Amino acid sequence: MYNMHTDSITVDLDAVRTIIDELGDVFTTIEVLKKYQGGFYSNKNINVNISFNAQFGKILSRNAEYLGIEKTENGEISQNDDLGNPTKTQEWRKVR
Repeated sequence: MYNMHTDSITVDLDAVRTIIDELGDVFTTIEVLKKYQGGFYSNKNINVNISFNAQFGKILSRNAEYLGIEKTENGEISQNDDLGNPTKTQEWRKVR
């Protein structure tokens, strides 16, 4: 039987909050990721449970109240990554 060993990556929520403050009233996870890590590239053929991008989106969701954001009615929308590859991203709105 395979045992999966895990670890975690720390995300500075204060830095994320500052980034969100600099964005417009409506923005996407991709926009936050671009400013947080200097670019955005699709996690092609990567299981959502181990995709960094998906995990980052989950962090935004779990911390939405602290970050002062909520998902928009549009939900996931289509955008391109920095290489022009189409992908889906969550749309958010500021609530603070």
